[in-house]
Amino acid sequence: MKSRLYRHNSTLKITNRFSLSIHWSQLPPIHNVGLTSPVPHLLSSNAPPSETEKSLIQHAIDTVSAQNDEILAISKTLGTSKLEPTTSRRLEAGLEFVHAHKGVLSPLRLLPLEILAEIISLYSESFLLQSHPHIVTHATTGVTYPWVPSQVSRLWRSAALSLHHLWAQLVVDTCLWKTKQPSKSFLGLFATLVDRSHDAPLCLYFCTPRNVDVEDLRPIIDVLVSHSERWTTVYLVSTYPVLAAFQGVKGRLSSLSRLYLSFSGDEQSTKTPIDMFETAPQLRSMYLGSSYFTGEVLLPWSQFLVFLDGGELSNGFAREKIIPSSQSLIDLHLSRFPMDDIQKSWSNSKLDDLLSLEISFNNLEEEEPHDITVDNFLGSLTTPSIRNIRITNYPGNLIPPLTLLIHRSLQCTALQTLSLSTYYLGESEAGELSSLFQLTPSLEKLSIYLPHIVDLSQLIFTPDSPPLLPNLEQLYLFVYDSVNGCEQVLSQIASSRCEVQDNPLDSEASSPKKPCRLRHMRLVFPGTVLCHTGHELLESYDSAAEEPTQTLLERVSLLKDWAPLANSLPSIFAYFWTPSPKLGLKIKRAFQVSQFFSLIENVRVNSVQELYLSDIHHLMYHIYNLSSSDLPGGNVYHIRKRAKALLDKWAPFLCSDIRNRQWAFQGAHSIVYIPKDDAIRTSPDVLTNMVYGDVFYPQKYSVSWYDLQVMLQFLD
Repeated sequence: MKSRLYRHNSTLKITNRFSLSIHWSQLPPIHNVGLTSPVPHLLSSNAPPSETEKSLIQHAIDTVSAQNDEILAISKTLGTSKLEPTTSRRLEAGLEFVHAHKGVLSPLRLLPLEILAEIISLYSESFLLQSHPHIVTHATTGVTYPWVPSQVSRLWRSAALSLHHLWAQLVVDTCLWKTKQPSKSFLGLFATLVDRSHDAPLCLYFCTPRNVDVEDLRPIIDVLVSHSERWTTVYLVSTYPVLAAFQGVKGRLSSLSRLYLSFSGDEQSTKTPIDMFETAPQLRSMYLGSSYFTGEVLLPWSQFLVFLDGGELSNGFAREKIIPSSQSLIDLHLSRFPMDDIQKSWSNSKLDDLLSLEISFNNLEEEEPHDITVDNFLGSLTTPSIRNIRITNYPGNLIPPLTLLIHRSLQCTALQTLSLSTYYLGESEAGELSSLFQLTPSLEKLSIYLPHIVDLSQLIFTPDSPPLLPNLEQLYLFVYDSVNGCEQVLSQIASSRCEVQDNPLDSEASSPKKPCRLRHMRLVFPGTVLCHTGHELLESYDSAAEEPTQTLLERVSLLKDWAPLANSLPSIFAYFWTPSPKLGLKIKRAFQVSQFFSLIENVRVNSVQELYLSDIHHLMYHIYNLSSSDLPGGNVYHIRKRAKALLDKWAPFLCSDIRNRQWAFQGAHSIVYIPKDDAIRTSPDVLTNMVYGDVFYPQKYSVSWYDLQVMLQFLD
């Protein structure tokens, strides 16, 4: 690596990921033709010039530049070919002289230390985010230490070494090691980082596999323990013996504020508790994942503001400790909550400061709902300041206990986000969900499975009645299987709350308060097949097309007879892999595909209704996006090219009907409502977004299969 950065030929680039790229090249030599630099020592370093040296450099640049101009004027008059070799070499050396000395005067050599420190800090990305302890983000190229900036010049090295916090990111991940023991090079690197971090707060990432030997890591552990007063954010994942080797930090964790603690491996029960974190006066944020470790972990329960329970069965003691002990909790996340724990006895707890409550129960898959006679857990909580509630996989009808929870929290009108995921939301009584919504007037974002149609219809805004959830801006409805029977209600919710409703004839005295505009309404389906089917159902309801005539239906019948194509291309109409056919069969299938295309090309489509009823445009879009290897005889019959020609031929029908379309595809599994004033309606990709989607699945015409997802999630 070059030890010097020549500023006259350097570039600095700060990307949107706050990384700094430095490029440099060696200066060309200055020819010995009578030109002498007044500052030769600065040409081989990046040191800034003094004021006296600046004057000398500028005078030399002006003098040599004037001489260069004279030679250039002569060469322009006589021609370059007529210049004497000595004069040509003198001109070349003069230009190099000016270029090199202007680099010495570059402002980059004179950067204030504050700006230089900021550049180096942006170059060296932090790998531990200052947020929840369970969120650990690595830079794209791993941890970026300021090695390169520290070798640019003495000034840059001094600045880099003074930024101790950039060296205080210590990563010990033995899962990536080729050997069980740390190498000499790693130990040297580790010692250098610890030394250069000086007295800066330490961010530690320490992770080992199950079969690690604690004695192999003893040199590293001893160093870390000796600097435990500087620990601030710590991520520890290892076996009980390795974690027990950190016992020396007990009583020395004066700066620890965030801790991620997880036990790997199946540990035998032990009577010796993990108690080294019990005294940590600044510890406020905690993640505990104990796997099958059945021992006890002693923690300062009363001082936590953020607590995330890993959810293993042995963590029951954590749930029982944290809720009654820490009355100052702001964020509580309980994972894989056991079903049996719902009905056991819980002491009443009022969490006045709790803003976010997230509970995920053990995944039920498609089991029958548990017979929950009473929910003692939710029934024990009072959360007057709650703003976010997210409950996943609840094993029964969640609405009654949740309604009681919000009703007890008399000031719970601050709730802004509500996410409810349960297979059994449809088992609630009609009107139960609406009663819950009456208690949450500040709700801005709602994510639920498609509820009872009675409750769903209450979200329709009518001018003669007060709106339900007047501040709602985002609505995510997760569809169990189909929207059949709900098309009208869904379309009315969208049109009454997503469109601009300004009416100058309305007066505030005569009409109820209007709700906020619903800026995002999304329907999420378990799979792509159901997503396309639901999209068609909603658009069919919204369509204002006339009743089809007999002649139109006959053309539709021709366009929808895909049997010849399905027989010729079984691989694109089936979920399962089919073996590649022999050459003779390939030739036969290619001819059959060409015949099918000839039939479709001879059908004259006169309206967009024929396309919607036959779905032939979806089929052609799918074939056009296939690779050539999926289409037999593609080079002979030009199948993809013919599919594209048909799409272009039908595009005017589809584009002219965009004004009647209401829903657009979002990702592979969801659709969103598109208001009339949305810019997507005039975008070049409008047909892809509002008609075709990313990928079309013809399997929906022969197979009804999907992978049901109970989690409230989607992919864009």
